[in-house]
Amino acid sequence: PPTPTPTLTPTPNSQPAPGGDAYETDDLCTQARPVSTDGQIQSRTIHRAGDIDWARMDGSAGVEYQIEVQI
Repeated sequence: PPTPTPTLTPTPNSQPAPGGDAYETDDLCTQARPVSTDGQIQSRTIHRAGDIDWARMDGSAGVEYQIEVQI
């Protein structure tokens, strides 16, 4: 039987940076938090000059994913 694929749910920080979003600190690749592949929306902010937000997702071979970004 097929093995169910786990759904990853982003875990926001309990105390965002001043003016930042709930996923701060995520300015480095090593700080990237998982995003789900089930259509769950994440809202992020560019709250200071030079702010960089990293996110990551796990995917499966042979599956197409659509990533949408609104600026």
